[in-house]
Amino acid sequence: MKLLSYLGAFLSPDTFRFQLQDLNQNHQHLTLNQLKHQYQTIYQIYEQLPLYHQKQLHALITQFQEIISQQIQTNQQIQTLLTNFPQSNLKKQAQTYHQINQLHQSLTYPQQKQHLPQIINLREQLERKL
Repeated sequence: MKLLSYLGAFLSPDTFRFQLQDLNQNHQHLTLNQLKHQYQTIYQIYEQLPLYHQKQLHALITQFQEIISQQIQTNQQIQTLLTNFPQSNLKKQAQTYHQINQLHQSLTYPQQKQHLPQIINLREQLERKL
């Protein structure tokens, strides 16, 4: 994908489309910052394309924007749940842990690794209380 940033002006719209589709399908291995950087690179190339090709690729660009937006929103939800976890009773903590676990599954792998120690700590806290 780094090649895309260097050769963006020379790529045909079809090659760019295939690169963008590949990124949309295989984004799970990128951190949030990497996703944002890739989006900026892609959008700069997208803006240089003729309007006809921009219209054809608009759906893929929008899909990539939604992926990033969803990752940001999920990350924020997890952070909110993590901060509110200690302030609730045991039943609420179990529900919160379940919610965090579900949200955690929708994150990219690097983001999952980032939150994993906190989630393991929550699980251990719950196990000690039970």
